[in-house]
Amino acid sequence: MDDELRVAVDERLAERLEQNTQRRDGRRRRLAELSERRRYGLQQRHAAKLARNQGSEDE
Repeated sequence: MDDELRVAVDERLAERLEQNTQRRDGRRRRLAELSERRRYGLQQRHAAKLARNQGSEDE
């Protein structure tokens, strides 16, 4: 009985650890994707600002 209980607890613990690992990896992936999109957006805003400033200097 004790061995069965220990095995059941160990299995449940292994499942929870795997779920936590998957959740953490997913969170890291989403944050990396968000960071990349943010960086791209900032580059685009900077390029647009430079283009506007360049246009106003020509006038």
